[in-house]
Amino acid sequence: MIKYIVNEEDRTVTAKFISNKDKDTDRDIWLEYIVDGIYKAVAETKECSNVFLTDKVVYPRVKKFLERAKLSNEFYCSIAKCNKIDTFDVTKGKYLAKKRLLKKYYKILNDVLLSLVYDINIPTSIPFKVCEDSVKKVNDILDEIHFFKKYGIMLDDYIAKVQEKEALSKNNMNNNNYAQKQEKEKKQLVFDSIKIEVKDSVVKVTVYDEYGEYVSEVTCDDSDLDSVIRATKKAIIHVVENMKGSWPKYNSLYYTPHFTNSDLVRARNWIDCTFDRNLKKNNLVFRTKEEAVAVAKKMLETISAQKRGQRNGQ
Repeated sequence: MIKYIVNEEDRTVTAKFISNKDKDTDRDIWLEYIVDGIYKAVAETKECSNVFLTDKVVYPRVKKFLERAKLSNEFYCSIAKCNKIDTFDVTKGKYLAKKRLLKKYYKILNDVLLSLVYDINIPTSIPFKVCEDSVKKVNDILDEIHFFKKYGIMLDDYIAKVQEKEALSKNNMNNNNYAQKQEKEKKQLVFDSIKIEVKDSVVKVTVYDEYGEYVSEVTCDDSDLDSVIRATKKAIIHVVENMKGSWPKYNSLYYTPHFTNSDLVRARNWIDCTFDRNLKKNNLVFRTKEEAVAVAKKMLETISAQKRGQRNGQ
């Protein structure tokens, strides 16, 4: 379970694991979560079917690992801080803080699993098989954090809607008309400008905008919901990156920071000239005026900070 601490004055959201035991320290709580993670990872790995772990074996080794790592108190929580020029959004803050906390957790879980290779007399291929999944999760979370910071899109919101669709399907399985309809139609979810389809072990994501449609397909194990969710997230990331990369087209209206204008922004039509391409190369081409203004303000803040530093250094 994750607890969120919101500080509106500091514009921060802190995420940390919590336990039902009031006297547990942060390290004790992480000890419990990591041990549970080890048992779960081993149980879900086919190659580990003949491996039997006990608390007597696992707990001392995880505890020793955490003590040896000498992790600071700050490590056991993750913080998302809102920039001064942005609007403080608690939901987005919770999302980012949670992702950062889980990234730490799976990284430590992977390190502990690797340490078990040398401490427990089992074939080395088994822990490495278990580690593979935790490494993938760390990389997936890093992709999600990067995607969120770049586009402001919380993938969990999209995936929650996919799960709602799945739940609706299960609740209506006894309805013959509904079941027949589901057999004839592709399983899909349409919301905003994104369509998600899961068929024949492939997740297909289609994003629409005023210029057309963009498609990405990622393979998955459609009998495993976690695999479908991971593939869906990857497909969304890929398709939105492709969509952003293909814009702007000829004569598209775009916005760029412009400091001689009172509103700090300038609107132009894309004609694919050297000037346009240089702006895009430096990430200064935006679809909306608000995006361009936000970047212009950040640039001015950076310049002001540098000037203050130079004055203080004299």
